[in-house]
Parts: sequence; structure tokens; C-alpha cells
Amino acid sequence: MHELVRADAPPCLSAQAPGWTETFVQARQVNEAVRFRWPSDPCYQAIRATLLTMSVHHCAFCDGLLGRTSRETVEHFQPKAAFPQCAYDWGNLYPCCDVCPDLMISHTPIGGNHLGNERDEHETKSL
Repeated sequence: MHELVRADAPPCLSAQAPGWTETFVQARQVNEAVRFRWPSDPCYQAIRATLLTMSVHHCAFCDGLLGRTSRETVEHFQPKAAFPQCAYDWGNLYPCCDVCPDLMISHTPIGGNHLGNERDEHETKSL
């Protein structure tokens, strides 16, 4: 995994993440099968654009060039299924190609957590 120098979170994420997180965590407590989704497409696009700028349009995991060899997606470092409280956390979001999650590449940070393979609804659409 490649280190990113984090810019500030997009204002929409800073403002909305606490409420979105609470809603998602509560929904997962009631039904573990609840799938993650971005409640706001404009905010998702702002997050994606900021992450791509930070990474100079490279996948944070394999360093592949995004937009040429792969779609530009956002991946959660800590899996949403195991860590729903981190689903909207700016520090848990990375620019990613669509190959790394499909290959289930394991990227282990210092804390020993692994990249999950649960895909966002935005990641299943062409962008």
C-alpha cells in the first residue's frame, strides 16, 4: 500500500459522516446483510475527486494508473462489514482500481487489519 498525504476531507463528508455512520451502524445491527451505499452522489464524487488528486490518479494499493487501465473507485481500507463505524471515515477511504478488490489482495497495515472485498454500489457502476 502506498502512503497518501491526506488533504482535508471534502466539506460534505465532514458535515454528513457522523449521521451517515450512525444510520449505517444501526442498520447493520438490525440486519447484517444491509449493504453500504453513499447517501449522496455529489458527495461521493467530491470524495473521489479529492482522493484522485491526492494520489495523482493512482491506485493506493497497486499504484496502477486509474482511468486508463481501470475505473476510478473508492475503497475502504478497513472492511465495511467488519468495521461499519469506519464506513464514512475519511482516513479509511482510498482511491482504488477495480482489480485490487476483485483479486482480494491483502494489504496489511501496522495494526494487522486487511482490505475487505465488500463493494460499494458506486463501484459496480461504470463511472
